[in-house]
Amino acid sequence: MAERDNNWFALNNSHFHSDRLKIELPFPSWINEEEIRINTRRVEALMQLGGISRTRVVGYHERDAGASEVQIVGINSDGSALAGKSGLRKIELYRTEADERSGQYHTLHNSDWMNLRLKVNMDAVGRKIIGNGANLKETGTWASEIDGILKTAIRNEGKKHLFALESNVQKIFTIYINAISNYLSYTHVYISIISRGTEAQTSDLGGLASQVAMNFALWTFMQSAFNGFEQGGKGYRISMLPGFEIDRAMVLQVLSRRMKVVKKEETS
Repeated sequence: MAERDNNWFALNNSHFHSDRLKIELPFPSWINEEEIRINTRRVEALMQLGGISRTRVVGYHERDAGASEVQIVGINSDGSALAGKSGLRKIELYRTEADERSGQYHTLHNSDWMNLRLKVNMDAVGRKIIGNGANLKETGTWASEIDGILKTAIRNEGKKHLFALESNVQKIFTIYINAISNYLSYTHVYISIISRGTEAQTSDLGGLASQVAMNFALWTFMQSAFNGFEQGGKGYRISMLPGFEIDRAMVLQVLSRRMKVVKKEETS
């Protein structure tokens, strides 16, 4: 018998295993909630990439658009269902609320963290399951839907947060670090590379790489010293592009699509 992965816990008990995650979803009475498991370590990893300090997930019921009135006909990329009978209209599968943890902005956005509140429309999830022709009483179907909703919310809100420069100071420093300090100060190397083309000397390319690395190391050390080194949900987030965290956003996009965080697991 294969040994169970110790990082998977009952979904609604996640707060016992993570101080950054709390989930309260009212599943239908026929669903065995103990079989819906969440990997808190993976969720925290996605949150860390997106600059999310804490996430709270709650469920609610909205029965004003019952199955007799409307039919699910598709699903949007933003996670909302398309429904229609004589026409199309949106039914929200979930809503998100994001807020800055401290309300104060640092010199570089890498040190700003947000909290995420995710509100899941349990009735809309059930209608989507029916619309997809799946078994509404199958625990694994519900687990799969919650897995997709949670990852999509973290991915979308994390991406918006990583690219958000909230103050003029952050915009100025981001431009200075990534444009003036990192590139314009090494203009002669660019000119040499462009003029020589494929004959550019190895020293030119090496010098450019060295300049980028030194600039990255300098600002990472300075900001970490002032705002703390990166830890779970706090500190200065390490990025090759200080202030505009494209690299973290790219990794978040990939991992949130490839990695499962919620699944059905038979209980003994």
